[in-house]
Amino acid sequence: MEREILFDNQWIQMCKIDDYVFSHEKRCNGKIVAIFPFIPEPFQYLARMEATPCIENDKIRFCSITGGVEHDDPVATAILELQEEAGIIAEKHELIKLGIVNPSKSQDTEVYLFGIDITNKEIGKATGDGSEHDKNAFCKMMNDIYALVGCKDPLNLVMFLRLALLKRIDIGKLL
Repeated sequence: MEREILFDNQWIQMCKIDDYVFSHEKRCNGKIVAIFPFIPEPFQYLARMEATPCIENDKIRFCSITGGVEHDDPVATAILELQEEAGIIAEKHELIKLGIVNPSKSQDTEVYLFGIDITNKEIGKATGDGSEHDKNAFCKMMNDIYALVGCKDPLNLVMFLRLALLKRIDIGKLL
């Protein structure tokens, strides 16, 4: 099966294999990281709040801490994104690997998922990446499990559920 490029620019490609059309995130070679910072007892999580114009214009909403993989190193990218978007300094050994997901069958993007226990971490000033949307973005601690379940960004919920299974978090106590 040969991949046909239907559209191509510096950020994205639209591709076709046979009659199947999908997108490829060229800017990061189809690889992204997502990080879920949390405190296990009492359970809290760090929510990234930012505007995503493609979904809700300039309305601030609950999103994942994410970034395109740089230099083909998901772990180093996760550490960088955690500092840029949340102001948290982390070490490689502190990241909890939560696997890889494909967020949609209409794209070939792989998302490397990580959790991190931030119980003894200082939440400093986020440095941002210099983009316009980062200027109004912020992070805040939350303990509302219903906000997490209702979050339109599915990566947060997937990371939480995988952490709950790995760390034996009693979801029933949170409801």
